[in-house]
Amino acid sequence: MTSSSHDSILKLLRKHSGQDFFGYKDGPILRGVEHRMRKNRIASVEEYVTFLKREPEEIDKLHRELLVGVTRFFRDKVAFADLDKLALSSLIDGSPCQTLRFWVVGCSTGEEVYSLAMLAQERIEACRHQPALKIFATDIQPEALGVARAGIYPLQVSENISEARLKRFFEPHPDGFKVKPTIRRPIIFSTHSILHDIPFSRLDLVNFRNLLIYLEPDAQREALTKIHYALKPNGFLFVGHSESVEGHDDLFRQIDRGGNIYQTVVKSHQGGTASECFPMSPRQLTLQPGGKRIQVSSALVGAREAARARTEELQSVNEELQSANEELQSTNEELATLRDELQATNEELRGRCLVLEKDLEKADRDNNEMENAFRSFGVGVIVLDLELRILRHTWAVTRVVQLIPADAGRPLADLRLWLKLEMTDLSDIVKSVLRDLEPFQQNVQHEDGHWYAMKVSPSRRANNSIEGVSLTFLE
Repeated sequence: MTSSSHDSILKLLRKHSGQDFFGYKDGPILRGVEHRMRKNRIASVEEYVTFLKREPEEIDKLHRELLVGVTRFFRDKVAFADLDKLALSSLIDGSPCQTLRFWVVGCSTGEEVYSLAMLAQERIEACRHQPALKIFATDIQPEALGVARAGIYPLQVSENISEARLKRFFEPHPDGFKVKPTIRRPIIFSTHSILHDIPFSRLDLVNFRNLLIYLEPDAQREALTKIHYALKPNGFLFVGHSESVEGHDDLFRQIDRGGNIYQTVVKSHQGGTASECFPMSPRQLTLQPGGKRIQVSSALVGAREAARARTEELQSVNEELQSANEELQSTNEELATLRDELQATNEELRGRCLVLEKDLEKADRDNNEMENAFRSFGVGVIVLDLELRILRHTWAVTRVVQLIPADAGRPLADLRLWLKLEMTDLSDIVKSVLRDLEPFQQNVQHEDGHWYAMKVSPSRRANNSIEGVSLTFLE
């Protein structure tokens, strides 16, 4: 790929996506371009440049191709164990700091940042003073940040996370596992470029893994300088297994055998005021245009220091706003999940209600059929409840008792008998049967002279409990 074609592709990417790949090594860019050329069956880079100009969608595809990262939870477990032992133990166990500030550069879909959060949370919970934790997680790809913010991962992640950590830091989700709020809440996700944006400040640890190898030497120096500025004195830098900070001994020193963990080299001016960071005093600086010496005003010192203080104040406010926004977004995500669960529950209940309605309709039909069959029965029957109120009766019984359908629920004593039998005597018989649970039989005469065999028996439910009493009159 010629220099002209290389620059044309990077300019198209920068114009279309806003991402500047100048400063990245040629190798990964060339591999991405060649892969897209094979996909589109294009033979030359020049032809591919023309294709990019004609098809903006292809620029998006190339952009995603160049940003594809390989990541997983606790990638290189030995390095994470060293980080816990050498860096986190020092920061959490051996420091009275009230708030720890970490930065994960190039967090991709979130596996790295959640791995770090789990390690830190385990240390913090075991620590006596338990400092607060804030983690800034940044990436240049909004789509990857969307995945990281959601914190939902497939079941396969259990291969890289211990069962104890899965149970402690994750909860079941229809798509696999979802991180619990305990490790999601301290994390602020944001779009950010290490090469083109202002770095965070006052950090205790920076995770800068598997990005350094993609940068040209000048870009590596720029990134490491920004990270050095962002870290507190003796702050920690965590890099990938195949990466090295050699050649930057003025910024960092290695503290582990594997070459993954570094600490800042403290410079005499680090963390000082503007005049200390730039040791040449404006009082001594002179310019000599045209042979004339011009004294630079000492007010420049105050202006520079005020500007830096104002910048740090605004940055702090911005961080707090981002944190609040992340918390609101996390709450909204939880509410959305609850809403979905409630909707699913409502749908399930609605389905059950429909089934119950159908069952009730059937039961009502069956009951009506039984009631009609009972009422049309040719034998005179009255069923009373335990308080001697009418539950139901057949039409045939109206020959011996004055009854209409509206009499359901009326006391037996309110009825008019067409028999030569006093109502008080009948009531005593019914009470006796309810008390002794023994049937009673007697022949009684109708006022018109006909005789009826009257039988009074306990009435039982399907479970054999006493419902009341039944009176049968057989002519």
